[in-house]
Amino acid sequence: EFRTKVEFKQDRFDIFFDEAIFKQVDWWNLIGNEGIFADSVYLKAGHINVYSDKRLPMSGKSKVGNYPHQMLTKIDLPLYVKYIALNNIDVTFEEFNPVSGQSGKLIFNNTEGKIWNITNMPEQIASNGEMKVTAKTKFMNEANLDVVFDFNLAKVDKGVFSVDATMGAMDGKKLNKASEGLGMVMVEDLQIDELKVHVSGNDYNGKGTVLFAYHDLKIAALKEDEESGDLKKKPLVTFIANTFVINKSNPSGAKGEKKQYTVAQERDPEKSYFNLIWQSIKEGVIKTVKK
Repeated sequence: EFRTKVEFKQDRFDIFFDEAIFKQVDWWNLIGNEGIFADSVYLKAGHINVYSDKRLPMSGKSKVGNYPHQMLTKIDLPLYVKYIALNNIDVTFEEFNPVSGQSGKLIFNNTEGKIWNITNMPEQIASNGEMKVTAKTKFMNEANLDVVFDFNLAKVDKGVFSVDATMGAMDGKKLNKASEGLGMVMVEDLQIDELKVHVSGNDYNGKGTVLFAYHDLKIAALKEDEESGDLKKKPLVTFIANTFVINKSNPSGAKGEKKQYTVAQERDPEKSYFNLIWQSIKEGVIKTVKK
């Protein structure tokens, strides 16, 4: 229904919190439309669901200038919140792929974290030019994932940012909720040992490093069955991929060292901040897996 109401591809957000607590709010300035000031905000027990549909065309409009810290500067009122705390929040990113006829999902369960120094005030930025997000979550309800986002408020006009993420061990078959619908690839076997990511960038590009350590990788290429519409295996492509194309493990060999790869991505100006980060991670994973 959402797809029929919009002309171009855009995200649909479904946001719910069971409890929201605001502390030390300056109500007089808020009522007088003179600013939004609070010591802290607590958001507890909820969900944030983001849905996208690739059947819709892109708008052709640039999203440069729409990074999270840049959006703060577009708020007309002065704004300062010392921190926002999140507790027990589930986050889901879902995208429908018309090629597979299915959706792929990335799920982050029981997310906890804090967003520090939320402001658009020049005097506050002069004393603290960093907005930081720290979060802990369960990726696909399986792997421990720690993430730190740094947004440079002093260089907000250039969109300067960095992100560091560390993920622990998980059963790689859990990725099928995303890979089958989005990439038409099924993970038949995979044990992920760790993933470490660092990306820094600006409005137009991102660069960094990706360490993806894993073993026992086996995949199956998929195609849509013309009669049933279900996804089924492509035997020849699957054999070629597993035999000649992919590395089974990183590190490889009895005494092999884990290989880390550098990544560099030009930003698609029609796509979001998170797309740039995802493309950077994907580049590092592909470099690691591909022979």
